[in-house]
Amino acid sequence: DGVLQEIRHFSGDPLPLSVVFIVDQSGSLETFYNEVKKTIGVAIDVLPAGDEIAVVGFDDSVRISTPFTNDRRETTAILKGISNTRGGTNILAALKLSIEKLKTVSLSRRRVIVLISDNELDTATISRNKIDQKEFYRAMLVDEITLYNVKVGHPDPAGASPRQRNPGEILVSMLVEGTGGQVIDARKRKP
Repeated sequence: DGVLQEIRHFSGDPLPLSVVFIVDQSGSLETFYNEVKKTIGVAIDVLPAGDEIAVVGFDDSVRISTPFTNDRRETTAILKGISNTRGGTNILAALKLSIEKLKTVSLSRRRVIVLISDNELDTATISRNKIDQKEFYRAMLVDEITLYNVKVGHPDPAGASPRQRNPGEILVSMLVEGTGGQVIDARKRKP
């Protein structure tokens, strides 16, 4: 159009990230909580200094919600204080809040959600919240949010087919694939 344009990003370097770590505090992860904390610590350590982090902890409802910060010591202290609560697994409430947090972030940053969970969502949670699962998918696409899932907890039953997976597993897989993210199965990684 003949108008001089300012080039802000020209290299192959990625944009700075705004990452919301969603941490499952439910009872199904009670025996795996040290693994959950270790997984989060490793993830935070690999993020460059310019990236900002927020934390959302949940069980039946959202228990923790922090603002975005670049302060790794502050984030680490918050994460060390997170504990297992023995409640249910309301991934939907945590996702909804995380999407709202990321809507406030500048488009000059890449928007990412990292869900650390066993994805053991019960069907009662979906119907109780009357949330359209496609609403999450649309919101994440419109707001350019990528979802990653770090799967922790009990291994899937041997020989389990995709149809035997629980509704939370199906929902999370759909959102991860649809947003261009990745499922990382921490249960299969050797320490």
